[in-house]
Amino acid sequence: MEILETKSTDGIEQYLSQNSGGFKRFLIVSAVLSLTCFLIYSNSFQVPFTLDDIHAIVENPNIQMESLSTENIVNVFKGFMGKIRPVSMFSFAMNYYAGNLSLTGFHLTNILIHLINSILLFYIFSITLSRVKIPASNITAIAFSSALIWLVHPLHTQSVTYIFQRVNSLCVMFYLLSFLLYLSGRKYRSLTLYVFSAISGILAFGSKEIAITLPFFILLYEWYFFQDMKKDWLKSFIKKSLITVLPFLIIIVVCLLLYYPLKETLSSFTLEGNSDSPPPLQRMITEFRVIIHYLGLIFYPNPSRLMIDYDFPYSVSFFNPFTTLLSFILISGLIISAILIARRERLISFCVLWYFGNLALESSFIPVNLVFEHRTYLPSVFIIFLTVFLIFRFVRDQYVRWLLIIIPVFFLSVWTYQRNEVWLDPVELWADNVRKAPGKLRPRVNLATAYFNSGKSDDALFHLVKANQMSPENHLIINSIGAVLLRQNKPEEAVYYFREALRIDPSFAEAHNCMGNALSKMGKFEEAKAHYAEAMKGKNAFFGKSHFAKGQEWTKEDQISYNLGTALTKEGRLSEAAIEFEKALKINPSHIEARENLAAIQLKTKNFEEALKNYNEVLRRNPDKPRSYKNLGTAYLFKNEPSKAIEFFDKAIALDNSDAETYNNAGIASAMLKNPQKAAEHFQEALRIKPDYKDALKNLQITIEQLRKMNKN
Repeated sequence: MEILETKSTDGIEQYLSQNSGGFKRFLIVSAVLSLTCFLIYSNSFQVPFTLDDIHAIVENPNIQMESLSTENIVNVFKGFMGKIRPVSMFSFAMNYYAGNLSLTGFHLTNILIHLINSILLFYIFSITLSRVKIPASNITAIAFSSALIWLVHPLHTQSVTYIFQRVNSLCVMFYLLSFLLYLSGRKYRSLTLYVFSAISGILAFGSKEIAITLPFFILLYEWYFFQDMKKDWLKSFIKKSLITVLPFLIIIVVCLLLYYPLKETLSSFTLEGNSDSPPPLQRMITEFRVIIHYLGLIFYPNPSRLMIDYDFPYSVSFFNPFTTLLSFILISGLIISAILIARRERLISFCVLWYFGNLALESSFIPVNLVFEHRTYLPSVFIIFLTVFLIFRFVRDQYVRWLLIIIPVFFLSVWTYQRNEVWLDPVELWADNVRKAPGKLRPRVNLATAYFNSGKSDDALFHLVKANQMSPENHLIINSIGAVLLRQNKPEEAVYYFREALRIDPSFAEAHNCMGNALSKMGKFEEAKAHYAEAMKGKNAFFGKSHFAKGQEWTKEDQISYNLGTALTKEGRLSEAAIEFEKALKINPSHIEARENLAAIQLKTKNFEEALKNYNEVLRRNPDKPRSYKNLGTAYLFKNEPSKAIEFFDKAIALDNSDAETYNNAGIASAMLKNPQKAAEHFQEALRIKPDYKDALKNLQITIEQLRKMNKN
């Protein structure tokens, strides 16, 4: 295989403009890729938040921007992963700004990023093929087929459908854009394109740290495809770099280390990992098998082989299991072969090195989970491209050639759609994982979480007990069993498990919080407050580790303040309770229940203006919730403004005509407006919904008496 000379750059440019059909070709390629992309991901728009989505987005007040103020933007970078992956976190913040926690908005963004990546790949592949002597008629066909297969690949559902993994796909988007801008700058000799390439590279690194390989592969590409692998050029480049680039590189690294503390950077990788990670050398030799496993998934990604959390056993040595040694030999052989054939098979060599190079960071000694499908998103790019290239190179029959493209595209598309169906239901997602990896602890606990969040407490308890048998001294699981029992209104039984969790870890904030909830239900408010105080000391120490992210069992500082405020309210200590609710709202302005409870206290203490302010804020955040309108109506009722109260009660009834209290309050407002006939109708409706509603019955009797007197007069 020969490489085109550098001086032929203008010829390539002319070739691409003449043979790619220019803008028309771009429109056709983009249209086909877009249609395909939206078809196979059409069932993913309502996939719920899961795993890291919860603490990175749903429970992260720092990204919940409601205005584009400087303060709000700065807050994004102060929160969860804001320093480590600022670009990704800002993209989540912009999604929230545009549509709050709308699943459609978050998923649409992820799908568009994936689509853009496939279009970028089409152009990168086209330019790369134009550097190699192959039939000109095959360039567009190979580039398009490769981009299409990559687009529909089921392995990529984890980078697209799993919202938080936008950190991965967004990084790849800027990575590929930087790569393409460099190639374009190289062709057009444009300093502007080089500058934009550098900016895009920085944005890639700000999205996820895997972008660190970008400079190496740009250099490798330059040397392979533009410099014809001339050793003199490489030596000269290295020498110049040492003199000119290295000092700036050192300054940049120092600045990055000051901005990105090493501990935080490592924690961004280890967040997904296990605390019982083996020694670095042991996990490194295990990764040899993982890398080969990834290749297997790239070539045969049947949904029956895919899961979120793999139960991949560690290698004890090169010989245990023996596949460790075989994997090492295979990987070494492929890398050595790629280096040896580089001069005559430059494209093949580059594709092989791309795969292994882009797995080097996450498939090494760094203590992260061994296997995650999203890690193949970038490495698979040139493996798929190489496969299509070899089909066109060795299969001469056009019909057979296209069958070898069309059939995989069909099956991969179907499998992607099927995999997204599994993502739609959290219970099925984790049940599928448990079926495929029954010995793995985390999927079983997450299945219990899914059951818990869907209201199936018995099923949640069953799987938590199983998990407890697998890990008897795991305080997180023991605490979660107590949380389920508390949900089942069994506080006495729940207390036993919370005490067990605290026996294992006396400083476990979440267990203290849950214990406080249980004791509050038992009427032991003083004891409850003591546990809330202990939980408060831990603050967010256990942030992100909870198995039960919904409900009162979720330990965050705002939730602890809310729980303490609730306990104080039950004791009648309203001023102290209000302080706790205000604390909760200061930490998390989106805490609806805290705001409602604070407003209720303000109503009772006749602080009407503040109560209305808080209820209006609740309505702004929950415009489709009937309770928001009911609360505002009640506030105006307390303020002795029945006409405004009626307005909000009517809106609440329009959204939900099954709430007896709303009808009763509307009846009171009507009576205040001296409309007893309408008041009686409201009270009667309240009693129809709730026959034993004593207040409504009493109000109806008074109203009927008024009507009788009116009729007599």
